[in-house]
Amino acid sequence: MKMSYVKKLVFTAVCAALCVVLPMAFHAVQNAGQIFLPMHIPVLLCGLMCGWPFGLICGLLGPALSSLLTGMPPAAMLPAMMIECAAYGCFTGLCMKFIRTKHAALDLYISMVIAMILGRALAGLAKAYIFSPGTAPFAWVTTSLVAGIPGIVIQLILIPLVVFALTKAKLLPQRYPKLSQSISKQDVTDFFDRQADSWDAELIRNDQVIANILDNAGVSEGKKVLDVACGTGVLFGDYLARKVAQVTAVDISPKMVEIARTKYPDAPIEVLCADVETAQFPEKFDCIVIYNAFPHFADPEKVISVLSKHLAPGGKLTVAHGMSRACIDSRHTEAASTVSLGLMHEDDMAALFEKHLTVTAKISDDTMYQVCGQK
Repeated sequence: MKMSYVKKLVFTAVCAALCVVLPMAFHAVQNAGQIFLPMHIPVLLCGLMCGWPFGLICGLLGPALSSLLTGMPPAAMLPAMMIECAAYGCFTGLCMKFIRTKHAALDLYISMVIAMILGRALAGLAKAYIFSPGTAPFAWVTTSLVAGIPGIVIQLILIPLVVFALTKAKLLPQRYPKLSQSISKQDVTDFFDRQADSWDAELIRNDQVIANILDNAGVSEGKKVLDVACGTGVLFGDYLARKVAQVTAVDISPKMVEIARTKYPDAPIEVLCADVETAQFPEKFDCIVIYNAFPHFADPEKVISVLSKHLAPGGKLTVAHGMSRACIDSRHTEAASTVSLGLMHEDDMAALFEKHLTVTAKISDDTMYQVCGQK
């Protein structure tokens, strides 16, 4: 689940504050804190929502703030509690990063269960070998795991509900956006024909991100470039600034092509209206670029397979977007929902590339998305 760095900081601060507030409410009842484990809830949430670095920080900061402000946990218990909570926040974030079952609820439950077990084990070992030497290393199984079953059950019920509620309220990006399961090439053509006249005016462009994308794509002086789904030619100026030898640009939308052909008429740019999956080219290309277009291809695996065959030896294929994957999917759930399959996770994209090419770059952050492969 990707979100901006600032939003992650805000969520982390809120979760750290809840580490203080929730135990105060539960400790009004005798032994309720040990049974219901209220401090674990915001830490687990932070790891799930913000990722492992923020979950780790929340797990360390939350118990420390609570101990300082309320005396809970007592100083003698604080180090082990910090280790346990830090492990929860860290492991949930790591699991959510690497576990992708295609079902958001299943990802959540697997991540939480793994984190709960590893966090308790780590805290138990820390007590046995550091803080309370002589304690049986696996005493945590009965003292922490079994005794905490009511709290674990509450967490397994409550935390996914909170995550899904925040996602529904659009405070969190969807993990697996619900977009079209199949798209028609004719629908794609018609959609972009309708968008063509306003495309350049509504374009969101970050010159530094585009420069980074083209650097990774190997676009440089003397190279022959194939621009796939070129649209109105938004990258033509960038290619020419890098003194490429030739640009062959392809788009399935006649109206997009019509506009693209009006740009740089004297430059070595040929613009074709064609389906790139069936188009024939007389020569191979040093660089093939699909920029801000990949979710609109009905058969992603076929596109990668076909384009890899059009590369010259040592040539590079790149799929890139000038904004985050979460932002792309959010935009595509609106007007473009019927002509978008969604932007696949960068690991899944890299797996497609690896069938035909050697992956040279895999980037997915708050500013861009890019996977590159070399022949």
